[in-house]
Formats: sequence, C-alpha cells, structure tokens
Amino acid sequence: MTRIGILSNVHSKRNQSALPAIERMLAEFPEAAHQSFHHIKEMPQAVASLARGGVDHLVINGGDGTAQAVLGELLDRSPFSAPPRITLIGGGMTNVIAHDVGMPSAPIDALRRVLTRAGKGDAGEVLRRTTIAVKCGGRARTDYGFLAGAVGFYQGTRLTRRDMHRVGLRQSLATKAGIVWSVVRLLLHGEGERSGLHGERVAIGLNGAPPREAPYLFILATTLERLLPGVMPFWGHDHGAIKLTTIASPAQRFGRAAISVVRGRPRPWMHQAGYASTRADRISLRLTSPIVVDGEVFDPGPHGHVELSAGPAVEFHRY
Repeated sequence: MTRIGILSNVHSKRNQSALPAIERMLAEFPEAAHQSFHHIKEMPQAVASLARGGVDHLVINGGDGTAQAVLGELLDRSPFSAPPRITLIGGGMTNVIAHDVGMPSAPIDALRRVLTRAGKGDAGEVLRRTTIAVKCGGRARTDYGFLAGAVGFYQGTRLTRRDMHRVGLRQSLATKAGIVWSVVRLLLHGEGERSGLHGERVAIGLNGAPPREAPYLFILATTLERLLPGVMPFWGHDHGAIKLTTIASPAQRFGRAAISVVRGRPRPWMHQAGYASTRADRISLRLTSPIVVDGEVFDPGPHGHVELSAGPAVEFHRY
C-alpha cells in the first residue's frame, strides 16, 4: 500500500494561512505523514524523516522555490531507497511549475483530492519533465530547475516583487500582471533607468558551440510545456530538451512584437528584428547580472559563467 508523505514549507505564501486548516484536515487521514519546515536549510532533515517513515509518495506543498530545492535534494542525494512518486501542490507566492505538472488550486483542496484518490490506489495523471541542470561559476553544486531567465527576466522579476506584491497581487495574477507591467514600462519609457529594464551584453553558446556575444534584453529557458494560461513565449522547433527565447537589445518594434512573443506566435519579420526562439540540450552563458531559476536568484560567479543543460527527468503525479 502506498504511504503518502506531505512536505510543507511554512513560509510559502499560501501556506501561511492554509496550514492550520491543513493540519485539521489531516486528522481525517491518519495514515499520511506530514513534515513542515520553517527555513529551507531544515528541508533535508524533513525529507529524510519522511523517507525513514516509509513514504513512497511525496507531496510537495510550496511554491516554485520550494519545488526547486526539494527536487534538487532528491536528485543530488536522495534519502529514499527508491524514487518516490511526486505530486506538486502550489502553496507559494509563484506556482508556475504547478501550473504545468501539479495542482495550483488552493492547497487544502488539492491535498484532500490527492489523499482521497491516491489512498484508493489511483496514480493520477503521470507527467514527465526533463530538468534543467544549472551550474554557476564559483558554485560547487549543480542545481536543478525548470525555468531559467536572465537580463530583462531578472529585472522584471524584481519589478513584480516590488510593485505587484506590494499592492496585494499574488500567484499567477501577480505573474501575469508583472508581465503586463514590464511591457507597459518598456512601451512608455523604452529601455533604461525609467523603465527599470535594459539590455546587457551576454555571450550565448548552444550545444558546445563557441559562445557569441551580443546585447540582449531578454533571455528565457524552460523544459515546461506551459507556463501560465495564455503565456508560452517559445516557438522554435529545433532538437533539444530546453526551449530558449531571446530578444536582442535594443528591442525593435516592441509594441508590435510583445503579444506575439508572450503567446509564442511570431510574425514573419520578427526573427530579423532580433526575436529568436530555438531548442538545445546545452546552453552556455557568460553574463554579469544574476540568473533566476524557478524564482530563486543565482549569482553567476566572478567570471559570469552559467551552464544550462538537460538534466534527469522527473515524473509528476497530478490529480
């Protein structure tokens, strides 16, 4: 019989209000184990405790950063004797991964559905996604994620956290509003100090080819099949596990291109204007500003080297 274990990040935004109700609800499912942690440094101990308890179906209750950290732990040094089933519940501030392979609905509703169906032996819908192995210069360990962005993506993430979260927007609404807000700022003010969005010279090399340096406004890579409803800015059909979209700086005819980019439906003129989308198994970057991986900010190190490559695949069970 499958033993379900729930791992909850206490500080994930939605869990701050939902955890008391979750703990009351779990009294109806005494066979399920529950471990929570207050700081990400405590996470490995919580995972190890569930493994010792015989859990073979792990439910991760947190946002993108929590999912990235837990999956990295499982891929790097898993305490489980055999890979557990994985179900992802969107309990965080941003839940992009859960929108693709998990359950982004309210944590208590999603968890009740998982416990009810999995407890009857239902494996749910199985979704397989390749991870992105992220290696930053000067950082000993390899991290794993599903969505990595730089330059304008990093700048836009900061603007979203500063402006959208401050006015109370959360989850996918905040993310979508942040995209719109970044686009509006670029349209009104162009690249530079007033918009808070500007280009940077970045060297990019694909599949082992020598990196070529050019000015870019936006760099985004993912192995997910969808980001948010109506948002999937990729259209390349080359071979490779990682989708990559870039926008050259300064962005040409941005007002005409913006919606096409966001929806992944390019117009014929856009490629020549510096809007490119492709796929690769390995992407080498040399940049000066941080890179964002599943909502977490990573320093590229003193030489600015970041390597993104196709990592191990993970199976998710969605209910």
